[in-house]
Amino acid sequence: MKKITFCIVFFALLAANSMSHAETPAGQAGAFLRMGIGARAIGMGNAFTGLARDGFAGYYNPGSLPFMENPELAFSLAVMSLDRSHSYIGFSTYLQPESRLPADSTTSQKSFRGGFALGWIHAGVANIDGRDSDGNHLGMFSNSENAFFGSFALQPSELVGIGLTVKVVLNRFPGLKNNDDALSATGLGFDLGIYSAPLPNLSLGAVVRDISTKYTWDTENLWERGSKTVNEFPTLFRFGAAYKALTDGVVSFDAEFNQEQGWRIYLGGEMDFRDNFIARAGYNADRVTLGFGVKFQIWKYVGELDYAYDTISLTPGAEQHISWRVVF
Repeated sequence: MKKITFCIVFFALLAANSMSHAETPAGQAGAFLRMGIGARAIGMGNAFTGLARDGFAGYYNPGSLPFMENPELAFSLAVMSLDRSHSYIGFSTYLQPESRLPADSTTSQKSFRGGFALGWIHAGVANIDGRDSDGNHLGMFSNSENAFFGSFALQPSELVGIGLTVKVVLNRFPGLKNNDDALSATGLGFDLGIYSAPLPNLSLGAVVRDISTKYTWDTENLWERGSKTVNEFPTLFRFGAAYKALTDGVVSFDAEFNQEQGWRIYLGGEMDFRDNFIARAGYNADRVTLGFGVKFQIWKYVGELDYAYDTISLTPGAEQHISWRVVF
């Protein structure tokens, strides 16, 4: 009965939020870094800033890394229309330095617990119809964007973790130069996150994402009217909270602000019904998402296969996300 009540309340919140309006992301550099990764988070409407303590923590909130219970290896793949692709592979773990104090020491001094993550996010578009200024067909092209990141975090107190993500971004257009080489741009950016668990069932998070992240293009020696161009990524400010509502249920809430779009709201929830099957639903700023997860044993490790369905209306078809987490 408690689970039924939980679901009714959660979907009532979804209905209330769906009455609000939010602008959709468009026309800004680095959109592939704002789409979200991992079917668990997508299924929960991308409301993950106050909940991220898994293999995707380096992306959502590096400050949560010291709060992880086990190391995790994570994979994610999005099934998308319009010849697009989006994928992720990463590893996240807590770090617990060994104390150098004698075993019989009575002092309360302890070493800081920390966390570490590595990840690669890839997005691509194929079959781009290239044409010149007169409309003549030049060929079919493709584009790929990549972000390689490393995250490190410390837990200065039992209640708070602080983390930093450093990422290198790369944008490539293969075969676009006259000698068929790739035209590319690179950049360096940072994310700063803080995570807190002030109560046993409550966790909070805040992230400043894409600090100083940008692409720098140089086409002066490539075309007659080439130039140097800088595409800056919008800096995002995101705040989140997650609450363990029941023994097997979690609800989460995120609020995000960026100077170009203003405020956007995200809401999510999940419920573990049979210990190894988890149902999820969410509200991703302007649309509903659904998903589920299945836990199973892989030799001596625990695996979780997750699926999410995103009802995005900007493309001809909905997006589907599949991810796999291995807990060591």
